[in-house]
Amino acid sequence: MVLILMTAVILFYEIFKILFNIMRVFFFKKKIKKFLEIDLGAGMICFILWLAAMGNYFYLFPNQIFHSIFYVVAVLIFLTNETEKKSL
Repeated sequence: MVLILMTAVILFYEIFKILFNIMRVFFFKKKIKKFLEIDLGAGMICFILWLAAMGNYFYLFPNQIFHSIFYVVAVLIFLTNETEKKSL
């Protein structure tokens, strides 16, 4: 039951992220930095909830772990590069 609930939460989060990106690009023309900060926080919370739901069986899904860690590192690199460009 917990796995089904966590799968639903992750799917809802991914669908919301895609729809929000489409609306943001076409309608609002907002800067990407603020969205990435919010998305980074939400992604980390979702990953922590996933780890808590999986318990001792989290190692069975190495792709999810790799994806989450790679995403966090990529967003942090992008955010730090964005900050460095503004200071020049």
